Amino acid sequence: MRGGRVIDPESGLDAVRDVGIDNGVITAISAEGLQGRRIVDVSGLVVAPGFIDLDTYARLGRFHVADGVTTIINFRVGTADVDAWYSQHTGRMPVNFGIAVGFLPIRVEVVGKTEPDVGYDPRVVDEDQLLEILRRMERGLVQGAIGVGMGGAKLRGPTNRELLETFQLAARYEAPVSATLRDIIWADADVAPVFSEWLGAAALTGVSLHIPHLPSSAGPYTERLLEMIGRARARGFDVTAEGYPYTGSVNSLDYAADELLEWTDDELQDVLLLATNERLVRDDILIYRTRDPGIVFLNSYIAPFVDASIASPLTSIASHGWLDDQLRGHPRTSGTYSKVLGRHVREQARLTLMEALRKMSLMPTQRLELRVPAMKKKGRLQVGADADIVIFDANQIIDRATFQEPTLPPEGVHYVFVNGIAVVSEGSVQEGVHPGEAIRSPLHGQRSGTVDE
Repeated sequence: MRGGRVIDPESGLDAVRDVGIDNGVITAISAEGLQGRRIVDVSGLVVAPGFIDLDTYARLGRFHVADGVTTIINFRVGTADVDAWYSQHTGRMPVNFGIAVGFLPIRVEVVGKTEPDVGYDPRVVDEDQLLEILRRMERGLVQGAIGVGMGGAKLRGPTNRELLETFQLAARYEAPVSATLRDIIWADADVAPVFSEWLGAAALTGVSLHIPHLPSSAGPYTERLLEMIGRARARGFDVTAEGYPYTGSVNSLDYAADELLEWTDDELQDVLLLATNERLVRDDILIYRTRDPGIVFLNSYIAPFVDASIASPLTSIASHGWLDDQLRGHPRTSGTYSKVLGRHVREQARLTLMEALRKMSLMPTQRLELRVPAMKKKGRLQVGADADIVIFDANQIIDRATFQEPTLPPEGVHYVFVNGIAVVSEGSVQEGVHPGEAIRSPLHGQRSGTVDE
């Protein structure tokens, strides 16, 4: 790559350089002209480490890649069968991929569920069930899971003992835990006690704690929570958080109907059925949930909380990407990183370019490095690092995806390299190219002696 503006958030490098790649690794960064078998002129463009998304699903990689993402991790929810998940995706991904072992999917397998729209059974587990949950989670950690995902926002069922036992298990394997704020209703509850619950469990066990999609979980308490995270970090606690740059949310109507029926008429004015752009009234909700649930857009009133999250030096960026089987869903799937670079950096100057790239690449990889040492070669643009690289025009990059067309790729991303292979070339996604490699803990294949084989 010749003549690009090379930016590395770890070293602070921000200068015009040539970058040499060989066999999937960055082999040279030079102010002098480099020679090679193929020379790509990227003069006037930014050359940066590929973005690392800690909160998304592997099947969405083909949409993320056009947004500069080179590694996707399902850290928030995870899977019940780590080996099977990696086998399913190996050799089929345009980006690197990894997953946590999932507390919630394992709990559902062991306990069952009585509320299918939520995904858990609120009954307290008995001793045998708890031991089985922990046994299956440990098996996933032994199989190389990148950490422990505690599940979705409506995780109400587990008791404090379940959480503490799970955190203790994670600590034994040096596995970070992603813990969503549990079932917070903004109008009724402050997030401080919930965050204190997670932080207390982390303090008692020594586990590393990560809080995903902060503004949509914390709402008007976002800044307060950021203050608490800052104080915890100042006292030596390993706690991090992430956010995404969107103020509205989408959901399937059959999932959201019960909650929407409790809203006031004024609040329902901001609920749209995306297929028709019609505003839903109370009677419509009952009709559509049984006839054709569809996808609804909810104006969440979180713009100032999103801005605070994006601007904070404590948060990384993740997409929380979501699409259904018909590719209906949220534009953050295709536009998160370009939106931050185009709107929050260039248009609003809420972040410098260096700060934004740090949030998108270095901070996410640092979250996983203790458990997955291979991440030390990602999120950086340095000699010896993996050649996961995004090249974009800082003056033009912008998101284009909308709630009606959530898969529209952004503008301004010219090239994306994954392990040295171009998966986006001259602005076009390269179909059928799958250089993505598994991101997996080296504990894979080892045994601690506590798993009941």
